[in-house]
Amino acid sequence: MPKRRITPSFIAANLTCAKPATLFGHPRMGKGAVWINGHALGRFWNLGPEQTVYVPAPWLRKGINEVVVFAQDQPSPIVFVD
Repeated sequence: MPKRRITPSFIAANLTCAKPATLFGHPRMGKGAVWINGHALGRFWNLGPEQTVYVPAPWLRKGINEVVVFAQDQPSPIVFVD
């Protein structure tokens, strides 16, 4: 059986935020990078100790925030943690 080809992709979403700071990530997120309101937040990878990325409070706006994720491997849900 042939392997399913994984295509890198960009995913854009809006996040409504009430709290000033949060964490981004999930153990199933795979490998990629994330931007919040045009700021390069950082890279993520589900291997190793860092499976979440801290989102600084000044980068978040009250109300709607733009989130762009580059998924280098299989896309998975975008998760923010309080």
